[in-house]
Amino acid sequence: MTNEDLLTWVDQHRCSYDIQPVVELEEGAPSQVGFELSVHAELPVGDSLTPELAKDVDEIRDRLGDILESLIPADAKARIERVPFRRAFRFMRGQGKNPMITRTLRVFHPDYSAIQPDDRQKFAPTEHRLTELGFRKA
Repeated sequence: MTNEDLLTWVDQHRCSYDIQPVVELEEGAPSQVGFELSVHAELPVGDSLTPELAKDVDEIRDRLGDILESLIPADAKARIERVPFRRAFRFMRGQGKNPMITRTLRVFHPDYSAIQPDDRQKFAPTEHRLTELGFRKA
């Protein structure tokens, strides 16, 4: 797929992304231990669900997974977990009437240490690339 085809696909599926903290309780207090990077694509269901919908879901799921994989640097030092795909849809506030398909990566320090204040800034190149591809911030 060419970059132009990908830009068109991202636009047609009203793709967006978000980066959320992963928080766990450590010694009874919340501690941010990582981030979740999620990419979302609209599933154009129209007025009814059709048998072709499963094929569309699989195609969108695979494309979003490929996009996420392309964002992982070859020399990544972080520990990255690929969240298994569930055939579930989200209706996101302010994102239109159609459901969204979501793929997610979780990113942690390789030594399991807590997140530092400047760690969020390390996503800037990833956010820049997503913006170049036409993704909007959710």
